[in-house]
Amino acid sequence: MINQIGAYICQYIWKHNREYAKCFYTLDLTPNVEIVSCGHTSESDENMYMHSDVTVDGKTYCGNTIMHSSPEQYDKWCRSVHSKEANVSIHVIALENLDTTPIVCSPKVGTAFFAIIPEPLFARYFTISNSSGTLCGEYFSKQSDLIKTIITDNIFVKRLEHKCKHIEKELFRTQYNWVDTLMFAIFDSYQIATRNRKMYGSLLKEIKSYLIIQSIGTIQAMEALLLGTAGLLKRVEFSDDYTYLLRNEFDNLRKAHKLKTLNENYWDLGNGSGISTHVAIAQLAAILFYNKTLFYDIIESHSLANIRKLFEVEISDYWKTHYEFGVLDKKTSKYHKLSTAKINGLLINGILPFINLYAKINNMVNLDSQTIIDYYMDIENETNKFTRQWEQSGVEMTNAYESQTFVELSKNFCSDRRCYQCPIGVRMLKTTSYK
Repeated sequence: MINQIGAYICQYIWKHNREYAKCFYTLDLTPNVEIVSCGHTSESDENMYMHSDVTVDGKTYCGNTIMHSSPEQYDKWCRSVHSKEANVSIHVIALENLDTTPIVCSPKVGTAFFAIIPEPLFARYFTISNSSGTLCGEYFSKQSDLIKTIITDNIFVKRLEHKCKHIEKELFRTQYNWVDTLMFAIFDSYQIATRNRKMYGSLLKEIKSYLIIQSIGTIQAMEALLLGTAGLLKRVEFSDDYTYLLRNEFDNLRKAHKLKTLNENYWDLGNGSGISTHVAIAQLAAILFYNKTLFYDIIESHSLANIRKLFEVEISDYWKTHYEFGVLDKKTSKYHKLSTAKINGLLINGILPFINLYAKINNMVNLDSQTIIDYYMDIENETNKFTRQWEQSGVEMTNAYESQTFVELSKNFCSDRRCYQCPIGVRMLKTTSYK
């Protein structure tokens, strides 16, 4: 078990070295190790710290530090090809106790020493990390409003940063084409919680450019573009006039823009959200057709309500009565436009992170981080497997700012046992009582 979470506890001890100064021992088991500065975490490797400063046996070492979860892992690293290329001066080796200390060789460059894991700390870390958030939720719910705000702000910012970085990669790929990047944010977050998420990304890649979308003159042509490129018109029988119309429209578009089509068999046609994939794509077509200046409308909107209205558009009459091509279904009438929950999902996962990234890069003072947070606070909280888990442990959520916080905890802290990085986990590790 020490190998599994040893590196994490080692990093915790390293960051809080003043409290755990007596845990560091030289390779010959003398306590002649002083951590002057632990440095800062490397962006490329979470197990590495840059610009550390330590004194071992009276000799000072400055440079990069790497954490090893066990002596075996340290030996393996020393024998690897990577060790010859890495710029590492200091090695910290996690060790369960001093009773059975293995013989470890000094590195060819720099120094190495042990970080002895205190048994009480290991027990606390093990208990917290294996509680699936239950203990953390109980602990959080009992804190003061001030502490809750501090913790929530810290985690939410990380959540928003993750989403912005995801969109920023596409911005770099498009060479700072903001309009095409907005399209990516919309398509990528359109069905974010379904198996079709990747398919929408593939659909946008085949369409190639927002310029094609802008050139479409009718809602029928927009539906033909999306449904046809999605591959959903390939084997359709001409069961009615509308199907025939879309097929002809797409044939013209395909020839004009040299479009390729996706494999229809890769789509989850049920969509898992109460509507068919055909209707969901028709809703997306309506958004794109009726908002030809969507980028400018979003950036120049001065309220969340104005942004929301951009997505409250109605689909064509055909899809108000059809489940898919030629299949009548009166129930689809309630899906004549995107549901509030669907729009919320777009805002939370795509539009607001995009706005935040655009405002940050372009120094827009009227769209500072607090404005974005206020937008999230005005959106109803999400309900999913992550939020339900926290609610069962006593955490109350009333808006998307809060629900996104706990989704971030579940996905990027709890699932990987990163208690040493978690604002709640760190507070709990510092105390022997969680209640």
